[in-house]
Amino acid sequence: MKITHMSITKNYTNITTPIRIVIPAYKASDSINACLKNALMACNYFTDIEVVVVAYETKINLPFDHRLRIIEPHKPLNAGAARNLGAFNCNNRILVFIDADVLIDPYSLPLLLSPIINGEADATVGNYATDLMSNKFFQNYKKLYINQAYAANGYITNEFWTAYAAISSKAFAKVAGFSEQFRFKGGEDTEIGVRLTAMHFKIYAVADVFGNHLKEFTFASLVNNDFVKGSRTVFLALHRKMPLKENRHAKKSDQLAVVTACLLSIFFAAGMLLHWIWLFMPLVLTLYIASRFNFMRVCASQGAWFALRALAMAWLLDIVRAASIINGVLVFYHITWFGSQNMSAPVIQMETNENTAYMRSRA
Repeated sequence: MKITHMSITKNYTNITTPIRIVIPAYKASDSINACLKNALMACNYFTDIEVVVVAYETKINLPFDHRLRIIEPHKPLNAGAARNLGAFNCNNRILVFIDADVLIDPYSLPLLLSPIINGEADATVGNYATDLMSNKFFQNYKKLYINQAYAANGYITNEFWTAYAAISSKAFAKVAGFSEQFRFKGGEDTEIGVRLTAMHFKIYAVADVFGNHLKEFTFASLVNNDFVKGSRTVFLALHRKMPLKENRHAKKSDQLAVVTACLLSIFFAAGMLLHWIWLFMPLVLTLYIASRFNFMRVCASQGAWFALRALAMAWLLDIVRAASIINGVLVFYHITWFGSQNMSAPVIQMETNENTAYMRSRA
């Protein structure tokens, strides 16, 4: 039976498929309790479900719940290693990955899992909600941008967005889990998506499954986030010999946005010396706005002042994306010519002991 919004609102609480939710939490005391409360509410739709948190320097203050277990590593783990540790010995359960700073909509978990349960997909990814829970511009900008970029339902390739995602235990075991060679967070989710696609597993984007991102961005952190992730995406595309256009941040409209954003910058600088160049600025600006029309339409719903700042921020970040493309290419050829760095082979610790981590029920 296909799970729909209608079936969920009718107290659909008897899903018998075994599930494990894995939440890596690195110094996440500010958000983990709220994240867990929503995750545990989502558990009420299932008869056989457990929640495993890999918590490093993270305080969890919740009442006892038999479904909740905590792994406390004695040293910090990168995101891939933390997720692998949380997924260890999952006993054929469907794995759900949630970031510690994401509040999932409890009603959405059955929807996220529906394609896997029904045999329509091997992995699924959700989306960010557009509910703006604060008045902080950079945080709201990021949420709206991700929501618009991931707004389409359907099968995707070479990508597994782990802010809110699920995967069958069979597919996870076949690809041998996440790579643990990425430093801390970033890159490991795209990389496992590449291996899932290479092994012909189906990844489905469920655009109306939402999580609310609590992370607070600053101008600097937003620029750094896009530059680092963009560079890693380009590097992986070259390393795996896959077309970059398959990435959901590299659609034709995104490519046009990057090109026209750079042209605007060049024309603005050149116009200081060659004033006739200013004649072309309205045309290029129009093309740029057209390339970001869907995003700007969403931003306009937040008011003219928000939309104006969002347009300027989008222009700047599209220039950053151009720089990340150049950086990703340079890193790839530097490693190719002067050294070796295997970014694809996963390294999975298949057992734990007293010297690595311990697991206990949470009271």
